[in-house]
Amino acid sequence: MANVTRQYVTENNYYEVIKHAQEFLEKYFRNKIVSYTFKRYKQNEILDIEFKNAGFAHLVGLEYIGIYPKYFWKDLKNDRINWQKVKFTNDNDSGTSPKEYFEMKMEALKFIDLLITKDARICDGCLFSNSYVDKVLRTKEDILGIGLKLLANDKHVMSTTRLLSAEEDIKSGSAVISITAYDKVTREKIIYYNRQSIGEAS
Repeated sequence: MANVTRQYVTENNYYEVIKHAQEFLEKYFRNKIVSYTFKRYKQNEILDIEFKNAGFAHLVGLEYIGIYPKYFWKDLKNDRINWQKVKFTNDNDSGTSPKEYFEMKMEALKFIDLLITKDARICDGCLFSNSYVDKVLRTKEDILGIGLKLLANDKHVMSTTRLLSAEEDIKSGSAVISITAYDKVTREKIIYYNRQSIGEAS
């Protein structure tokens, strides 16, 4: 696995993409249970997602060598990343190099904001980035997909990211009816999206 430099991620604007992804997840997912309500086989289902700091490095396609993964989140937030310890992950099945695959992830993550809008979709489990995931949270267009793994508490955790393409065997998924969050700190319920409240057709 090749080393990643601060110069490389900065000059290509990837550092900005990673920081934005962190800010998005901090605001909308961290310390929350985010619930996606969607229709499947004419029945409403709810998918609960929890975000773990320790999974963030892998989510963006990087590995913090010799350091606990959770510290990548903390060090990025404080702008103290030890870039000598950062390498590309090698979890893809696309035939591309780890660097190329990381760059594909960066292109996909530019659209992370769509995951709490009407453009979010939920797909059934499938082979995703060389491993099986239980669900996929994706954009309506073939851009961003995030694999989700089911935990013992019946919540799903974000596992890995990939750039989708029309050629891949990942279904378009079910449209979301609503997206809400339960803040585990304040115990508040937050509405991110509700199809009925904005008068969309069902």
